[in-house]
Amino acid sequence: MELDTHLCGIHLKNPTVLASGIMGVTSDGLLSCAAMGAGALTTKSIGPIERTGHPNPIVLTYTGGMINAVGLPNEGIDAALDKLRDIVKKSAVPVIVSIFGGRIAEYADVARKVDEIKPAMIEVNISCPNVEDQFGKPFSCEPDMTRKVTEAVKNNARAPVSIKL
Repeated sequence: MELDTHLCGIHLKNPTVLASGIMGVTSDGLLSCAAMGAGALTTKSIGPIERTGHPNPIVLTYTGGMINAVGLPNEGIDAALDKLRDIVKKSAVPVIVSIFGGRIAEYADVARKVDEIKPAMIEVNISCPNVEDQFGKPFSCEPDMTRKVTEAVKNNARAPVSIKL
């Protein structure tokens, strides 16, 4: 049975795409997901500057599943670029780099820097619900703000863009 497909012009061996978040936090973790058969990898969201995220506990399990409120921890785009470039180069499957920002200009800046490493796609995280106290209402709550962020990213990147609502 053939499972290969195309997503925004990107060939995938199968339609499973590792979502941004808990599993793909490290380079080795991402690459091991590719080795285990993921059709594509999505990195943990990276922003303009280093963030520690929320204090523990950040992941809780319950009878019906699991919830998390990690708080977008990351090392910041400038510190992460070499690692991201290495993942893109070493991965046997397409790599989608997830980005976020607190302002439209930050999305544009991070997108421009990420685009230099030639990811298969850029995922634009405009909907993280558990950082509203730091960033304000998510951009995804306002259609006009969603449009503005999308335009800013597309104007600063050649890679296909996916908006994470």
